[in-house]
Amino acid sequence: MTTTENQQLIVTDHDREILRDLARRQVEIANSEVNRERRNAWLALDAGASDRPMILCEWEPGYDKDFELPWLKCEGAWARDLERQFRCAIHEHEVIRDDHVVEPFLDIGWDVHSTDYGVQKVDHHAHSDRKLASRSWDPPLKDLRADLVKLKQRVFSVDREATLKRKARYDEVFDGAIPTRIRGRFWWSLGMTWPAVDLIGMENLMLFMYDDPEGLHGLMRFICDDHLSYISWAEQEGLLTLNNENDYTGSGSMGYTRRLPQPDWKEGAPVRLRDCWVLLESQETVGVGPEWH
Repeated sequence: MTTTENQQLIVTDHDREILRDLARRQVEIANSEVNRERRNAWLALDAGASDRPMILCEWEPGYDKDFELPWLKCEGAWARDLERQFRCAIHEHEVIRDDHVVEPFLDIGWDVHSTDYGVQKVDHHAHSDRKLASRSWDPPLKDLRADLVKLKQRVFSVDREATLKRKARYDEVFDGAIPTRIRGRFWWSLGMTWPAVDLIGMENLMLFMYDDPEGLHGLMRFICDDHLSYISWAEQEGLLTLNNENDYTGSGSMGYTRRLPQPDWKEGAPVRLRDCWVLLESQETVGVGPEWH
């Protein structure tokens, strides 16, 4: 861990008190009757035992920097990130009051690292004070037939020691105010068109369907094999965790189900790929017909 990272992890007494108070409030909400009812409603919906529509309001403060400043009271950057996480969950419960569920845990993920594809795109960002703004990039692959050989399968690694040290740091800061779990995921989506667009550009993704379908198939085969390698590696390393509770599973739904893990899975055993939800999507090709997709 670098000196800068160590400095970021320094938590003042002022920040520690704020974080512990927020953590206690999250646990209190998680154990409330209305929160239990929402959790049971999600499970009933998944089981086909309820026709109640479940409502999720997807929101995130901070798209405008001026908007988020009044929310945060902590002084340190690390503490402010955690504070934002707590306050968002509390705000959803107390103000928005949709069907988001709050769990009585603080989850952290494994420290996983990977190499790149052997090529790099060059990003160009608009100057803006907002979190999201316009962006363009120079895709590294121009001629698929000539450039595919430049791609390299990624290599993955996990720093278990750093992850356990980080968990110990969380435990020290919260001192029992909220339990911590190593329960993270490594991807939001396993969709393949997102990395394809990064590598060749959005316009070329469309044009190559006509101009070079064989080359485009070669690119998608490469990305597919790389994705399969990634998830297989995570399974073999014992890094997968269940995502059958308050886990966003994409397309506006949560992971609550009693159908996962599989019936033959034993508590404490490594989680397998077949014990998890998976999301694949292709938002970039929303305008592409079924035949061409």
